[in-house]
Amino acid sequence: YFRENDTRVVQTKSTVVVEERLHDKIYESTKFPVLLENGDVVIGGISRDITERKQAENKLKETEERYNALFEQSIDLVFVVGFDGQFLDANSAALDLVGYTRDEISSLSIVNLLDDDHIPVALDIIEEIHQYGVQQGLKELRLRHRDGSAVYVETQGATIMSNGEPVAIQGIARDITARKKAEEELLSLTRRLNDIIEFIPDATLVIDRDGRVIAWNRAIEEMTGITKDAILGKGHYEYAIPFYGRRRPMLIDLLDKRDKKMEALYKYVERGSKIYAESYISGLRDGQGAHLWGVAAPLFDKDGNRFGSIEMIRDVTEIKAKEKSLEESLRGREIAEEATRAKSAFLANMSHEIRTPMNGIIGLVNLALQTGLTEKQKDYLNKIESSAQGLMVIINDILDYSKLEADKMKLEILDFNLEDVMTHISDIMYPNAVQKRLDLLFHIDRDVPLFLKGDPWRLQQVLMNLIGNAVKFTEKGEVVVRVEACARFKRGRKDYIHLNFSVRDTGIGLTKEQMGDLFELFTQADSSVTRRYGGTGLGLAISRQIVQLMGGTIEATSEAGKGSVFSFMIPLEPGKKKKGGKTSFSGTPFKNKRVLIVDKNPTAQKILADYLEGIGLSVTTAASGSKALKILKEKDNFHLLLVESGTSAQDGIKIVRMIRKNAALAAIPAVMIVSTSFQDDTKTVAEKLGVKYFLKKPFHRSNLLDAMMNIFGQTIKKVSPAVRNPVKAPATEALAGQRILLVEDNFINQQVAREILQQAGLKVVVAENGKDALGKIRQEQFDLVLMDVQMPEMDGYQATKIIRRNKKFKSLPIIAMTAQAMSGDKEKCLNAGMNDYIAKPISIQNTLSVLSRWLYSK
Repeated sequence: YFRENDTRVVQTKSTVVVEERLHDKIYESTKFPVLLENGDVVIGGISRDITERKQAENKLKETEERYNALFEQSIDLVFVVGFDGQFLDANSAALDLVGYTRDEISSLSIVNLLDDDHIPVALDIIEEIHQYGVQQGLKELRLRHRDGSAVYVETQGATIMSNGEPVAIQGIARDITARKKAEEELLSLTRRLNDIIEFIPDATLVIDRDGRVIAWNRAIEEMTGITKDAILGKGHYEYAIPFYGRRRPMLIDLLDKRDKKMEALYKYVERGSKIYAESYISGLRDGQGAHLWGVAAPLFDKDGNRFGSIEMIRDVTEIKAKEKSLEESLRGREIAEEATRAKSAFLANMSHEIRTPMNGIIGLVNLALQTGLTEKQKDYLNKIESSAQGLMVIINDILDYSKLEADKMKLEILDFNLEDVMTHISDIMYPNAVQKRLDLLFHIDRDVPLFLKGDPWRLQQVLMNLIGNAVKFTEKGEVVVRVEACARFKRGRKDYIHLNFSVRDTGIGLTKEQMGDLFELFTQADSSVTRRYGGTGLGLAISRQIVQLMGGTIEATSEAGKGSVFSFMIPLEPGKKKKGGKTSFSGTPFKNKRVLIVDKNPTAQKILADYLEGIGLSVTTAASGSKALKILKEKDNFHLLLVESGTSAQDGIKIVRMIRKNAALAAIPAVMIVSTSFQDDTKTVAEKLGVKYFLKKPFHRSNLLDAMMNIFGQTIKKVSPAVRNPVKAPATEALAGQRILLVEDNFINQQVAREILQQAGLKVVVAENGKDALGKIRQEQFDLVLMDVQMPEMDGYQATKIIRRNKKFKSLPIIAMTAQAMSGDKEKCLNAGMNDYIAKPISIQNTLSVLSRWLYSK
């Protein structure tokens, strides 16, 4: 390197200045030629150490490169202008914001990019920086993009110094266009909000996100005496001063923060998407004080962004005064209602405790009745069973009452057959009517659809209450149950029909005074009625509440000494139909057939006639055998004789025998309507007299049609309800030989359940609690588990959950068997993983029905 520089000096015979490095030093060398006398050229030179200077230059270069990188890559807008406003440079972010290139902007002045009203602001900034070296505070400028759109920036600037002298201005700006637009929208929204709240009758204020008042309507001006102009823009809780005399959070401030101390000053605070509160403020109403009710809520713009909060305040002083007056007048009633609720809780608990031992009593009685007994022993046990069932009716009433009191009774909406419900009721109630020698009649009008959708169980409960009362309070005559179709209507997309159910009796009747509180809880006509007829006074009250739950109304009319009519109207949906099952009554399959009805009861005559005429028969009625004989002699074209047997089957036989004595009438087919106590020997006599068919009381349309089909050899289309039958139990063929795990801690109830199951052909293994059941179920194979709920060590809920965790037992039927019969208990069992639910005391028929259903499906 040195030789190259020396050679250049010798060859060119000129001076050169070069940088040379020797070891870690850098030198600036000046080399020049020296001509000797002999003509030779030698080199002379001077070298200076410039190592430190070169290091300083390198550092400056690195600093400039970093500056340029920061300048160009900054997300903020960076620009350099002269003191005359001419652009000298700008980074990419600034160029993108205004839409110009670097070459284009270098030919522009700052005033070329500003709106006219912002030019003075920019010139003031330049002057300020020139004078003080730095801009005092942030300033906003509105620029114009190349396309003409407005761009808002927030700027900060300072001088650029060179050799101690200011040579230019460097500015840093931030794009605030989105914020400015939001502020403008907020301002517009605030104006609209002010216009709206002016018409709100409640005192209303609105604050922004910073707690400044942005709206204050006329009503709050009147309440506080503070004008809008005096409060708008004020913050730091100043809006609380007119109410509380000091700065403090109000309800509107509690939206964003919980302040237990502040909340305690309100009568109550209720939180949700909004916040509600009530308070008393002594300083309002000229110092007389005022009760205020307030509601506060957040406010959002069209994009869902929170921009403030609103509070509406209503003076409820007059309302509170009226409430106080009303509270005082109702205080006595509330005390009574509280006592009633306490009584309800007690009765519900007691009814649960009674059901467990009652399960043993009723179960053992039923088992005993199936053993060899003397007639006297059977009589005793039947009376025990009857008394126990009577007690269970009372307990069930108490449970229903408790459910209604707690608002926990729910309807179970099913498709059902109305005649199935009526048949089940008649099966239960008819023996009581026969015992009192009463006629119990059922009449479903022809235009009433049999297939309905509703709660058949609660419908049955109400009807049995009303029919039971009618039979109880009637000593002679009849009890007539009738169903009539009323208006059809739509509710939403669903079709409904109003059905009117009535129960008419010829009993003791009621006075006007007794009718007054007829449907109230624990009431009867008077104390003498309770002594003579018994009862809890719950039935009618429960019936009324069930009817109301079903969307209906119930009423009663009565005349002392002549009888009563209890009726209720409820809306029901039309039900679904499937092939097979109950008979359809559409059409007239027996047209031109003539029937003579012989029945001394005019009501029964009308019902029979209505049913028979509905299927095309021509009907004639007679109240006695002699009148029937007279009609038959005058008209000999009857195809059928329908004879009601009366209180004694012999009465019906006498009528038939009287008619058969006439040879011309001997061939007319006869049907006899008989009671359930009809004896086989009497039936034999009747058959010899030509009675072809025996129709048991109380008759229904389907029974009557079946008889007509039998007599006339007709066939007819069958239809049935879509879901479960509320009366009939499934067959029990599926039970024989199946293995059942009975989980029950009570020894007596173990015995009852085990013997019932064994008599049905089931193989039973007993576990004393849930823990014991888990051990047995792991060791042995079972087809079904019958699980008690309340047990020591491990209850039925916990045991079921553990069983269900094992995939092996996922499909194993587990049936709850419990004395817990309150609303929600069944759902609790199902949620634990059980498949079905049987309430104690268990019914043999119902228990076997439930087991059959699950074992058959399994």
